[in-house]
Amino acid sequence: MFRIDIYDRAFRWKAPLGDFKKVEATLRWNAVSELTLTLAASHHRAALLAEPGARIRVKFRDVVFSGPVRQRKGAGPGATGEVVFTAQSDFRVLRNFLGWPNPGGTLAQQGDEGAYYSIGRRPAETVLKDAVRRNIVQRAGYSKLTVAPDQGRGAVTAVTFRMHPLADRLFPAVSDAGLGVTVAQEGAGLVLDCHVPAPYPNVLTEQSRVIQKWEFSGVAPEATRGVIGAQGQGELREFIGFSDAARESAWGDVVEVFRDARDTSDSTTHAQRGQAALEESAARGSLTVELAESGNFQMLTKKGLNLGQVVTARVGPGIEVTEVLHEVDLSFTPADGLKLSATIGPKDDPLDNLMQAITALSRGVLDLKAGT
Repeated sequence: MFRIDIYDRAFRWKAPLGDFKKVEATLRWNAVSELTLTLAASHHRAALLAEPGARIRVKFRDVVFSGPVRQRKGAGPGATGEVVFTAQSDFRVLRNFLGWPNPGGTLAQQGDEGAYYSIGRRPAETVLKDAVRRNIVQRAGYSKLTVAPDQGRGAVTAVTFRMHPLADRLFPAVSDAGLGVTVAQEGAGLVLDCHVPAPYPNVLTEQSRVIQKWEFSGVAPEATRGVIGAQGQGELREFIGFSDAARESAWGDVVEVFRDARDTSDSTTHAQRGQAALEESAARGSLTVELAESGNFQMLTKKGLNLGQVVTARVGPGIEVTEVLHEVDLSFTPADGLKLSATIGPKDDPLDNLMQAITALSRGVLDLKAGT
């Protein structure tokens, strides 16, 4: 069911891994996935996984997970003890590098406090690959990464950088443009590429016995209109309004937000920032479902349900969610077999929401620091 191979930090194959106690994974759409392996403390491959920079590549059906081991822990005594290794997917490379204002220059050539690197009014794939190629491959000289040829896929979007982590600026803009991004090990390095997921054609229901258990959470809109703060100082600063009249009518509510855009004078980018603010704050429903596979329904296969696909799940009167499949959790033990669950829509877990709020706050602080 699983093909697991161990590599060293130079992407050299070392050995296959078998005889594990448990595999657990959280596979995420356009985000860093995690996979955990539990082995007996006496396992003959444990030492290879414990090496600094050790990597794993896992093939499960039509999905490939690859990435470095980032955490290891264990407990004894040795005869009955266990060791646990947790790897993060290679998507993490997009979080490891910054977007410089002038990626082709030295640190002394990054410009004044108003200097930003801007990529606007281009397909999302072009924006993504331009930013990655200039900052990771060329500026940082990270030769382990190859960027696949640009095919111009995805809706038009725009991003700006001033020492921001690439992923912070690229997402969710790239996801909102309908584009999936993969970074996976191929041969002796990594390849970054994109794809456009097709909608899943069937509705998931309890009656079909596909959905075994479910948990639903819905949230009303967090904004219906707002203001973009464009360039200028004091009385000369330009402010641009945006709103969603249909949302205000449907919910009978008005909620204003502010978004900073002092880094650009481009009117198209201002409009995109306003639209992004509305999309981020829209009413949303999150549905976590435990799924049972059958001959007609499978996950993580070419003809089955996959991450990034828009899927509709109906679990009760008035409870229907049509959203992107954001996460798949899987676990496998020889005794219990395979278990799968999926999160359709943005995850609405209180701890997860708190972490998102902290992340948003830290981005705001970084914007202030980068602009000084």
